[in-house]
Amino acid sequence: MTKCLSFLGLASVLVLLACQSTKLLPVYPLVTSPQDSPDLSVFKQLLKNKRVVMLGEFCHGAKEINQLRKDFIKYLHEELGYELVLFESGIGEGIPIEYDRTELTAAQMVTAGVTGPWHTEDYVEIMDYIKATPALHVAGFDVQRTGTSFDKWLQQVLPVITTHPASYESVEVLFGEMLRQFRNRKVKADQALEDKQSQLTQMYQELAELLVQHKVSLVKEWGENRIALAMRTLSNRLAYLDYFMDFKRTNDYRARWSARDSLMAANTLWLVNELYSDKKVIINAHNFHISKYNEKERTMGEMLAKELGKELYAIGVFGGKGSYANNSRKPEEMSLTKAKHDIQQIVLQSPHKVSIFPIPSTPPSTQDWLFEPILVNHSFISLENDRELIPAQAFDAIIGIKKISPPKYIN
Repeated sequence: MTKCLSFLGLASVLVLLACQSTKLLPVYPLVTSPQDSPDLSVFKQLLKNKRVVMLGEFCHGAKEINQLRKDFIKYLHEELGYELVLFESGIGEGIPIEYDRTELTAAQMVTAGVTGPWHTEDYVEIMDYIKATPALHVAGFDVQRTGTSFDKWLQQVLPVITTHPASYESVEVLFGEMLRQFRNRKVKADQALEDKQSQLTQMYQELAELLVQHKVSLVKEWGENRIALAMRTLSNRLAYLDYFMDFKRTNDYRARWSARDSLMAANTLWLVNELYSDKKVIINAHNFHISKYNEKERTMGEMLAKELGKELYAIGVFGGKGSYANNSRKPEEMSLTKAKHDIQQIVLQSPHKVSIFPIPSTPPSTQDWLFEPILVNHSFISLENDRELIPAQAFDAIIGIKKISPPKYIN
């Protein structure tokens, strides 16, 4: 023990023993104190030969996770050569972030493109960095619409592709009305709703055909990738109408979630393998979506893992204590259990403010918490409200942030 003390120092040995007693090893600091800047150099080894890395979050409303995401994107771009950032936001709404960044402020990039829970000061800082970094490309991959910015572009295009633009000017407004009816539990799948869906479907199909007919002139004006993204957006609108109409008929939540994750996976693979096939990619989404395995649900992460194999790396992000904002921006306190295998207890027992726990490819001789069921409260895991997962099945690494708090919103 004396030799250990002289080599490591007393404080280091105490930390080591504490980690061993709670089975935390291996653990590496990303941030050790509030005064420290993040040290993300551990990712040089962890992400070696990884083309696509997914950074999750247990909720969409934690300031500290947003700040970590900003530092993560910056480090991976500047140090590891990642050049494409994908957000869990509408594929059509991601277009202005990429192509209109010189005309928009960082705040306008946020409100034009990303999902509502991310309309925060932290995301303005992320967009500030993206705006100032032309080599860093951006896209959304969600089939869900997350704003009205695609409609603004569509209004510019309509006079170019049709002599009757008024016939289609209201299509996105009608889509928004349809979304409200879809999400209203009191609205049933009656003939009136079926007729509205059929009308919208026909309008989007005709618009898609018009884009194809005028592709040459559109590409000349707006560029090939932007038009490809616009056409993909229209196909996503049609797919959304189909699967949500099916949901209204059947009330099958599992089919609805599976459809969304399947379409997000398809969008992501299209972006990664076709539109940006030469880029290393950072994916930003909820832990549920990036999970490589879910006993009850079919997730985007599982589908991507099947296609991308060893090129893919998934990082789940969890908090220890504090409070966060739910999707309605209301604060929720993080209650703490006394369970030994509670992810919050594990995060809190780490010696660092922000820690990363890489998961080895095979279990150690002594089974540790990464390969055992752990309790995960305050996070969506499955439609059946499950609260346990095995980290090694879902992720390649876990990041724990000791204390979190709600972000500040800009609208």
